[in-house]
Amino acid sequence: MNVTIGVPERLDLSGSLQFARQLLALSEADCYTFDFEHMSWTEPFGMLYASEAIKHLMKRFPGAKFLVKNYESHGYPGHMGFFQAFGLDFGKKPGAATGGDNYLPLTELSIAAMYREARERDVAVGEIVDEHAARLAAVLTRHAAGALFETVQYALREIMRNTAEHARAPTLSYCAQYWPQKDRVQIGIIDAGVGIRETLSKNPFLHIESECDALKLAVMPGVSGKMYQGVEVKPYDVWQNSGYGLYMISRICRNAGSFLISSKEGTLGILKDKHESQAMNLLPGTGIRLLLNPSKFMALKPQLQIFAKEGQEVAAQVKGAQTIKASAASMMLHNQEVTA
Repeated sequence: MNVTIGVPERLDLSGSLQFARQLLALSEADCYTFDFEHMSWTEPFGMLYASEAIKHLMKRFPGAKFLVKNYESHGYPGHMGFFQAFGLDFGKKPGAATGGDNYLPLTELSIAAMYREARERDVAVGEIVDEHAARLAAVLTRHAAGALFETVQYALREIMRNTAEHARAPTLSYCAQYWPQKDRVQIGIIDAGVGIRETLSKNPFLHIESECDALKLAVMPGVSGKMYQGVEVKPYDVWQNSGYGLYMISRICRNAGSFLISSKEGTLGILKDKHESQAMNLLPGTGIRLLLNPSKFMALKPQLQIFAKEGQEVAAQVKGAQTIKASAASMMLHNQEVTA
């Protein structure tokens, strides 16, 4: 049996999630054909998530044949590494485009390699992640200082650090685009790790009934699968997990954009003061999409101080959250010297 799958017209947030759910619902067949005839719009997160969905289908049915048609006219996703990401020999390989014109192509980053480099240099893996994030932010924003660079670098670092520490995945993948004329930055980061619920389940003080519950907890201050009552707080370890990373990022996005996190069986979206969670069957691992409006950015350091103070007040009311302060790493900017 041959199954033809029409790729959505728009590989944006909703289109890519719907596409993934469509593939997850498929039964085994002899051949699957992906038809890109109607695809006319692609975004960083959409390309990341759709390529991961296709790879997941290939892993589910390794004996099947996979074909692709009507893809040749799609130059932008080809240049960004979308097609090569799931094995089609068209366009550039992931990470091959140098980055420029305010974009970061689909790129796979080895978490094991970052830990290996940290051991070789005798530094915390957080420092390696910080350096990676700074290089990426400089390419994406065309700046090495200022509110735009600082916010993008901080967001990249905290998400990548969170993935490296918690996901139990060998790699993470990212893609991003900055549209100056549209006043918009979109960043997508995904992994094929254990997901948010499994990560937080290590905290014995959290009561988690569903993936949506876990997602809501994950963006609360002081909530972590590694730091909870009884775990030693190391006052001189600026990179020790404190459960504030995703909270800080979601607060930034509330002020200047939107935030979405997906994990296995649910999504959580945050826009201004509105939270919307949805239970749905999704890919293994975690996906994060940030949409930022640079015109709304303020100096980052005073924002982080305000968010941290608010977070400590909220954490005191959340069962299972740590009432410790945000870690020094969660408060610092790139190349800023901090004291614990």
